Amino acid sequence: MEQPAEALSTLLSYNQKRMRAMSSRSYRVVSPSTNTASATCGQTIEYRIPGNQSSSFLDNSTMYFKVKITNNDAAAIKLEGKGGAYALFMKKCSLSTSGQVLSEVNEMGILHSCFVDTDSDITYGANTAKVLYGASADAVGQELAAGASATFILPFVLSNLANSRKYIPLFGRDAITIRIETNSAVNGCIGAATDAEIVFSDLNLIYNVIELSAPAMTAVAESVGNVFTIVSDDYRHTSSTVSADANQTHVANLGFAFSSVNRILIAQQNSSRLLAGSVCVGNRCRRDLEEVNLLINGEQLPARPIKVSDQGSEALAETLCADRSLVAYDHDSRINVGAGYAAQDPTGADAANTGSFLVEIDTESMRSPMDEAFGGLYSGLSSLGSVFQAQLKYGSTAPSGATNIHFFCQYTSLLTLDMNTNQQFLVAV
Repeated sequence: MEQPAEALSTLLSYNQKRMRAMSSRSYRVVSPSTNTASATCGQTIEYRIPGNQSSSFLDNSTMYFKVKITNNDAAAIKLEGKGGAYALFMKKCSLSTSGQVLSEVNEMGILHSCFVDTDSDITYGANTAKVLYGASADAVGQELAAGASATFILPFVLSNLANSRKYIPLFGRDAITIRIETNSAVNGCIGAATDAEIVFSDLNLIYNVIELSAPAMTAVAESVGNVFTIVSDDYRHTSSTVSADANQTHVANLGFAFSSVNRILIAQQNSSRLLAGSVCVGNRCRRDLEEVNLLINGEQLPARPIKVSDQGSEALAETLCADRSLVAYDHDSRINVGAGYAAQDPTGADAANTGSFLVEIDTESMRSPMDEAFGGLYSGLSSLGSVFQAQLKYGSTAPSGATNIHFFCQYTSLLTLDMNTNQQFLVAV
């Protein structure tokens, strides 16, 4: 006899219920910098997450940096609206353990500003981001008066540990070291302050640790054969410079050698616009780019170059394809705020003159679920042993100075902690 439709309702599925969590506890850790109590622009700040913590895991989703920024200049400075304190505090972020580099992202502020433009909206900038790290709804952020200080929170983002959808084991033999290289005052904020006049203090790394009971830890370890594997996305940076000449084609050697390259992000900045009184990190230009594609051993990818014309609609479409958001009409974005997406040579002087142009090139051959639990695949392009280049064709409009081109490679990173052998993280790319 056919079952009544009502019986199929989830409201009557009493066998579908939440399971009780295994025995565990969570505690909050406040870890001060291990190499300095204060720093200025252009210096390195180091943090350490201890190893040899039995049955313990780092909850990476709760991890953030806390920093007080003081302006000792005689005049006020302003943070950038897109990245806020990120633009000033975080130029480079590297993670290492046992002498091995787990992740290293240079020009972190520029990469962060790209994702602020493509994956957040002005409401977030005017509210949450404003309180956390001094961002805003436009290009100019929080002001710090002469002699004033403010405390900011910077969530831990854009590394393989930050992107992991699994807890990070903390029972390896060595600590995880995080090194932050701060930006220069000229590039990181808007104003006339020198590097020595911007002071970073109260430097803390804050995160939660999950500690399992002995039976729970034994069950987890036995289920994976005491080998803990983490698959996540990571980023690597390289750059190139193209002269101010018009009507030229520039080929940049990227040097990315990874087994699964997922996408390439390209951001351009006019070097003559990187001035003390202007938005620098978050100001990107089109620079009359007409065509762009990648070259793998001389073969074009995509086979038909991406055309960049008038308002840059095709370039933005390809960027949204790489971002998996072309048909997501509810996708948040700040594109076209200020000078707009296709601004040729924005000065960065204020909100109306700050550009947001970037191009993303998708290199995945097969779309894959985001969650590994649902059978995610390695589907990115392998660049191992290949000559990997980017080809950019420029038109007849010459900019006011040479252009710095920043290339960011998003790739799949594999971290393995084998507690049966060396008990240290090993990274494979």
